[in-house]
Amino acid sequence: MNRAQRNLMIIGFLICLIPSHVLAAESDVEAAKSQFFSVLAFSCAFGMAIASGLCGIAQAKAIKSAMEAISRQPSIAKDVQTALVISLALIEALGLYTLVVALLLIFQVKPF
Repeated sequence: MNRAQRNLMIIGFLICLIPSHVLAAESDVEAAKSQFFSVLAFSCAFGMAIASGLCGIAQAKAIKSAMEAISRQPSIAKDVQTALVISLALIEALGLYTLVVALLLIFQVKPF
């Protein structure tokens, strides 16, 4: 990523943080609702990004450990594979729980 692309991304991010009442003339209640939902959407996206990243790291560590165990003792490959699949499913479930909570917050929260 060159310098111009990075600067453009930073400017776009900063524009997203500008409260909506600065950009458009709205009533106070409408401005507060708009700002609330902007912050809520940003928070949900940020939480989902963190959860996805940490799930990816956890899955990589689990796979690495399983491959090391199989390479040290190939006779237990089936047992390790079964445990690996179950653990990967549980790790992935954490990311899906985060997505469900984020979607519930976005679509079910009524602030005013």
